[in-house]
Amino acid sequence: MPNITLERALQSLKLAAVLDVGCGCGGHSTRTLLELCDRVVAIDVAPRLARWHEIAQSSKARFCCMDALALGFPCDSFPLVVEPATLHHIAHWPDALTEMLRVSSDSILLQEPVDDLRSAAKQRTFEAQGLFLSLQAEVGFAHYRHLTRDAIFSALEGRAVIAETQLETSDAPVSFDEFFESFDVFASQSGRKEYWLDKLQIMRAKFAGAPLCEDDTLTIWATKRTSR
Repeated sequence: MPNITLERALQSLKLAAVLDVGCGCGGHSTRTLLELCDRVVAIDVAPRLARWHEIAQSSKARFCCMDALALGFPCDSFPLVVEPATLHHIAHWPDALTEMLRVSSDSILLQEPVDDLRSAAKQRTFEAQGLFLSLQAEVGFAHYRHLTRDAIFSALEGRAVIAETQLETSDAPVSFDEFFESFDVFASQSGRKEYWLDKLQIMRAKFAGAPLCEDDTLTIWATKRTSR
C-alpha cells in the first residue's frame, strides 16, 4: 500500500479505528496500519489465522472472519476503510464497495492491481493470468480479472468524491516459475491435474524463457459525499 497516500489519509482524519477489508493473514496491510493508527479491525472471508497469532499480541488489532458483502458493523463505524487488493477477488465487487461506504463515516482507500499492455512482458503476464484464472475458477477459488480505473470510478460516481489517485507503474520482471509457483497446488485440487500441467507446459514453451512482469497498482482515496 503506498504509504504516502495512506499517511495523508490517516493524518487528515481523527481515527478511532480503521477497518481493513480482505486482510488475508494480516502480514502486510494490517501491520502497516498498526504502525499508523490506534486500532485496527481486520476482516477476511477465510480464517487465515496462521500468522495472526503474531499480530494478535497487539491489543490494537482485532480479526473477524467476515464476508465483505455483508460487513457486520453499523453504518459510519469507521472513519477510514481500506482494501488491500481485495475487490478483484469478489465477483460482485460493487456490492462490497457499497458496504465499505456504508460502514465508513468519512473515507475509503482502495488499492487494486491494474493492467496496461504496454510491453511484451505485460502482454505475456495478461495471458498467463488468464490461464491461472481459468484453473482457479474450476476449483472454486475467487479470483477475477483486474478492475479498471473507469469501472472503479463509475462505481463511486454519485457516492464519493475522489480526493486523490496514485498510479504506481512497474516493469520489474517476474520469472515464469515465480508467477506460477502455486499452480500445482490448484491443479491438484481440480481433478484434472495432468490437463492443467500440460496447459502450463504449452505456455512455458510459447514464452521460451521470456519473463513476465509485476502489476501496476492504482490507489484511490475517496471521501463519502454524505459525510460533507
